[in-house]
Amino acid sequence: MLNQFAIILPEIMLAALAMCMQIVGVFYKGSARKVAVVTTMLALGLVYYLLYFIPEYELGFSDSFATSPSISLFKAFVLGLTLMSLLIYRDLMKISKTHLKMEFVTLVLLSTLGVFISISARDFILLFCGLELQALAGYALAAFNTKQVKSSEAGLKYFVLGALMSGLMLLGISFLYGFSGSIKYIEIRSALNGEFNIGLVIGAVFMLSAILFKLSAAPLHVWAPDVYEGAPIASVSYFAVAQKLGMLVVLIHVLDAVIGDYTPISVDLIKIVAIISMLVGALGAIMQKSLKRLMAYSSILNVGYVLVGVCLNSIEGNYAYMLLVQLDFSHA
Repeated sequence: MLNQFAIILPEIMLAALAMCMQIVGVFYKGSARKVAVVTTMLALGLVYYLLYFIPEYELGFSDSFATSPSISLFKAFVLGLTLMSLLIYRDLMKISKTHLKMEFVTLVLLSTLGVFISISARDFILLFCGLELQALAGYALAAFNTKQVKSSEAGLKYFVLGALMSGLMLLGISFLYGFSGSIKYIEIRSALNGEFNIGLVIGAVFMLSAILFKLSAAPLHVWAPDVYEGAPIASVSYFAVAQKLGMLVVLIHVLDAVIGDYTPISVDLIKIVAIISMLVGALGAIMQKSLKRLMAYSSILNVGYVLVGVCLNSIEGNYAYMLLVQLDFSHA
């Protein structure tokens, strides 16, 4: 039992950090900036832990939660980019001479916790819980600037469309469970790569649609321009960088561990989405006058480039999309 809890130690530490710092922020409202700095330093310590205390590949909690060197590296990368978003928020508050709100830091950390859980998940119930934690915090981040109507509108649009895609994902998971008899990745892969089953295919497509929605891949991109335009800049930087990397890792794990060699989905479907994303991102950006909307279409375009590497389903493709991800982050 203790060994199992050692597997989820980074998640426990991140959740404790978010909750404890929020409580401290409530009692020391005048020192929110100092509390945020302490939070950032402690989170940097967690990044160090993820990088230097690398675990072996191990499964826990009835094989539903995985940890490995590559998973720890991705988590460290996501948390490091999250801290960059928090630094952007702190600097923006300093420039605008407004009070830093500890609630923003807490929401970002909780969203990152959801990303952590999603990356390590090896069954669909845990994956759904992680994605929902990430999404619920994201809705609040999009509507965080309550003094602007566009920010509230962005949060509402993100919530409505996100709830719709969550329902679609649950429908897909129910198809996968109904036709395979399991919610675990490896068992569903064995069923999907065997004899053709239309129920499993429909479930896999619905489930992947929800993940592609969170990546703002076309044609499931309609939320991105409006949300990017209305949300605070610090929230947009988090959506476009840390959250996007986390969702990309989730997509890769699902394609590898669930879809496997079923090429009509792992190659053909992703290829079509990549082409549509590149066309929509390039053509949609031409007519934009808002810089934040332009950034949204640039993100859609870059997701298309990344998916080209993903659909190659090879080591060379893996190197290619990781390079493209780094270029996308430097552009963002």
